[in-house]
Amino acid sequence: MKKADPMIDFGQSTESAPKTRVSSNFTQVAGQMVQLAEQRAWVVEARFEREPTNPNYWLVELVEEPRVHTLGHSFAEAKRRITEAVQLWYNVPEGRNIIIRPIFNHPDLDRSLQRVQSLRILSEQVNLSLQEIMGTIATRLHDNLQLSNRDVAAVLGISHQRVSQLRNKKRRSG
Repeated sequence: MKKADPMIDFGQSTESAPKTRVSSNFTQVAGQMVQLAEQRAWVVEARFEREPTNPNYWLVELVEEPRVHTLGHSFAEAKRRITEAVQLWYNVPEGRNIIIRPIFNHPDLDRSLQRVQSLRILSEQVNLSLQEIMGTIATRLHDNLQLSNRDVAAVLGISHQRVSQLRNKKRRSG
């Protein structure tokens, strides 16, 4: 008989948010997917802080290269500007994804934020895989069983319009 996977804590419990627990196998695969996604992107950590003399501005500098710095009137503007600075400083090829990991010099907050960012990357990777698989299955259900788009939708639990989109995308990609 196979022993069940031990469960590991994947977050901090609060009264309003229960602990999320996942198996060690899932955590290992999830970590590998996040690493793979990050290998395809240019990932840098940037330290964000309010301008001491004018708190309406955000100062931002790269952790690994403090000579690369900028400021913005909002957090979003500062993040956009540091992304442009990274592209210029490191000569990042056009079209390559740049991921800015914000650091706020609050260790607990920074760890939680990094965990959330990793989960978002994982979620995007899982969603891409899911769409690919659903497109394949939708096409096979239609072609092999001669199910209509509405019947395929009922099987997959999605709308018939989404089935049509998935099948069309699958046909275009080959």
